[in-house]
Amino acid sequence: MVDDEGKEKLIWIGRDPADTSVEGVPVAKIFLDPKGKSTSKLKIYLDTARVSGWNEIDAVELFGEDGSQQWAIAAEASSTYSQLELDFSAHEQIIDLLKQQSGENKE
Repeated sequence: MVDDEGKEKLIWIGRDPADTSVEGVPVAKIFLDPKGKSTSKLKIYLDTARVSGWNEIDAVELFGEDGSQQWAIAAEASSTYSQLELDFSAHEQIIDLLKQQSGENKE
Protein backbone atom coordinates (compact mmCIF):
# COMPACT_ATOMS: atom_id res chain seq x y z
CA MET A 1 0.00 0.00 0.00
CA VAL A 2 1.06 3.60 -0.37
CA ASP A 3 0.75 5.70 2.77
CA ASP A 4 -0.39 9.33 2.95
CA GLU A 5 3.23 10.48 2.53
CA GLY A 6 3.66 8.48 -0.69
CA LYS A 7 5.84 5.77 0.85
CA GLU A 8 5.24 2.16 -0.17
CA LYS A 9 4.55 -0.30 2.66
CA LEU A 10 4.71 -4.05 1.99
CA ILE A 11 1.53 -5.65 3.33
CA TRP A 12 1.61 -9.04 1.55
CA ILE A 13 4.05 -11.24 -0.34
CA GLY A 14 3.57 -14.80 -1.51
CA ARG A 15 2.50 -17.16 -4.26
CA ASP A 16 -0.66 -16.51 -6.28
CA PRO A 17 -3.52 -18.14 -4.35
CA ALA A 18 -5.90 -17.93 -7.33
CA ASP A 19 -8.85 -20.32 -7.18
CA THR A 20 -10.85 -21.18 -10.31
CA SER A 21 -14.03 -22.16 -8.45
CA VAL A 22 -15.82 -18.95 -9.50
CA GLU A 23 -17.22 -19.85 -12.93
CA GLY A 24 -13.80 -21.15 -14.01
CA VAL A 25 -12.27 -17.67 -13.66
CA PRO A 26 -9.15 -17.47 -11.47
CA VAL A 27 -9.88 -15.35 -8.39
CA ALA A 28 -7.25 -14.65 -5.75
CA LYS A 29 -8.45 -13.77 -2.25
CA ILE A 30 -5.59 -12.27 -0.29
CA PHE A 31 -6.15 -11.37 3.33
CA LEU A 32 -4.13 -8.40 4.54
CA ASP A 33 -3.46 -7.18 8.03
CA PRO A 34 -2.95 -3.42 7.78
CA LYS A 35 -4.69 -2.72 11.11
CA GLY A 36 -5.10 0.95 11.84
CA LYS A 37 -3.86 1.89 8.37
CA SER A 38 -5.75 3.61 5.59
CA THR A 39 -4.72 4.29 2.03
CA SER A 40 -6.07 5.75 -1.16
CA LYS A 41 -3.55 3.87 -3.32
CA LEU A 42 -2.59 0.23 -3.60
CA LYS A 43 0.37 -0.87 -5.69
CA ILE A 44 0.59 -4.46 -6.94
CA TYR A 45 3.77 -6.02 -8.31
CA LEU A 46 3.73 -9.26 -10.32
CA ASP A 47 6.72 -11.61 -10.54
CA THR A 48 6.17 -12.20 -14.24
CA ALA A 49 9.27 -14.39 -14.55
CA ARG A 50 7.49 -17.09 -12.48
CA VAL A 51 4.58 -17.54 -14.91
CA SER A 52 4.96 -18.09 -18.63
CA GLY A 53 2.81 -16.10 -21.02
CA TRP A 54 0.93 -12.89 -20.35
CA ASN A 55 0.29 -11.95 -16.71
CA GLU A 56 -2.64 -9.66 -15.97
CA ILE A 57 -5.03 -8.42 -13.33
CA ASP A 58 -8.55 -7.67 -14.56
CA ALA A 59 -10.03 -6.20 -11.38
CA VAL A 60 -9.22 -5.41 -7.76
CA GLU A 61 -11.79 -5.22 -4.96
CA LEU A 62 -10.96 -4.41 -1.35
CA PHE A 63 -13.08 -5.47 1.63
CA GLY A 64 -12.94 -3.46 4.83
CA GLU A 65 -13.09 -4.89 8.35
CA ASP A 66 -16.61 -3.45 8.58
CA GLY A 67 -17.71 -5.40 5.47
CA SER A 68 -17.51 -2.41 3.14
CA GLN A 69 -16.35 -3.01 -0.42
CA GLN A 70 -14.29 -0.80 -2.70
CA TRP A 71 -13.42 -1.43 -6.35
CA ALA A 72 -10.46 0.20 -8.02
CA ILE A 73 -11.68 3.09 -10.17
CA ALA A 74 -8.40 3.77 -11.96
CA ALA A 75 -5.25 1.84 -12.79
CA GLU A 76 -1.89 2.26 -14.47
CA ALA A 77 0.20 -0.51 -16.00
CA SER A 78 3.90 -0.72 -16.76
CA SER A 79 3.08 -2.66 -19.92
CA THR A 80 -0.04 -3.48 -21.89
CA TYR A 81 -1.25 -5.20 -25.06
CA SER A 82 -3.91 -2.55 -25.53
CA GLN A 83 -3.78 0.31 -27.98
CA LEU A 84 -1.29 3.09 -27.39
CA GLU A 85 -3.91 5.86 -27.32
CA LEU A 86 -6.26 5.27 -24.40
CA ASP A 87 -9.95 6.17 -24.56
CA PHE A 88 -11.32 7.26 -21.18
CA SER A 89 -14.76 8.27 -22.48
CA ALA A 90 -16.46 5.64 -20.32
CA HIS A 91 -14.51 6.61 -17.16
CA GLU A 92 -17.22 8.91 -15.74
CA GLN A 93 -19.92 6.34 -16.50
CA ILE A 94 -17.98 3.69 -14.60
CA ILE A 95 -17.50 6.01 -11.61
CA ASP A 96 -21.23 6.85 -11.61
CA LEU A 97 -22.11 3.14 -11.73
CA LEU A 98 -19.78 2.37 -8.83
CA LYS A 99 -21.27 5.23 -6.81
CA GLN A 100 -24.78 3.95 -7.50
CA GLN A 101 -23.78 0.44 -6.39
CA SER A 102 -22.28 1.80 -3.18
CA GLY A 103 -25.31 3.99 -2.48
CA GLU A 104 -23.51 7.34 -2.89
CA ASN A 105 -25.85 8.60 -5.63
CA LYS A 106 -29.21 8.54 -3.89
CA GLU A 107 -31.48 10.53 -6.19
